Amino acid sequence: MPSFHMLALSMQVAYSSMGPLGFATTFLNTPVEEFRIYLNASYNNELTVEGYNTLWNVIQNIWLVGFLIGMVLSPLLNDRFGRRGRFISSIVSAITFQSIVLYLQEFPPSAKRGTSSYTSDITYSFFCFVSMTLGTKQLLGDHLSLLLGVQILLCAVSVLVTLRLHETPKYLLIRKNDE
Repeated sequence: MPSFHMLALSMQVAYSSMGPLGFATTFLNTPVEEFRIYLNASYNNELTVEGYNTLWNVIQNIWLVGFLIGMVLSPLLNDRFGRRGRFISSIVSAITFQSIVLYLQEFPPSAKRGTSSYTSDITYSFFCFVSMTLGTKQLLGDHLSLLLGVQILLCAVSVLVTLRLHETPKYLLIRKNDE
């Protein structure tokens, strides 16, 4: 497999999970005041400071519960459905993250695995930066619906990218007995 082709495939695989994950885990951090206004309006302006703080902490940290569930379910779903990040895997970021690590480690030749693996970290960092930048008041920080729309677009593209992937040779050999 030529190096450019392998790097391009690695970037597609890394984007399919790490792009939306990086954006989702950081976009809340910049437009905090807009979220406070939105949440308070959702409760007819009756949200106390303590109530807001509790709600905001739940919103910021609830993904950890989903991540834990995804970590438990990941081996089952990856062995049953493959490692190419099917729709079920894309729902829970932990499953997708583990699928991505497996895919990035299994598809390239052994000598190229390091090159393939670093793309997920670079992609995650890049989308964290993009989400924090878009969340500033100068860009989309005052427009939460547009900011959330970017996340939806990233996820939609991620699903389309994932649908193009084939199973890894290692998965086909071990699980499907297909040489």
